[in-house]
Amino acid sequence: MPDITELHAQREIKPKIEDVLPHLLEGSALTEASNFSAYLKENKVNLKWAGIHNAWKADYKGKPLLYLRLNCKPWNRETNAK
Repeated sequence: MPDITELHAQREIKPKIEDVLPHLLEGSALTEASNFSAYLKENKVNLKWAGIHNAWKADYKGKPLLYLRLNCKPWNRETNAK
């Protein structure tokens, strides 16, 4: 299975953000990002892979609302805060 965080793999599968988050985040950062993603879905904000590395476009009622771009390296807030 290809590494879902790599651009060439993302071009092929157009991943959902929920599938990529666990590869890039840990601990409370993962929980918060997952909760934010769930919040967007509950409020009918559609996240689609934006065609660039680790980025998603959020549309609401067919209109662009925001873009989400994730850091390409694994990141953990608790580790970086020390």
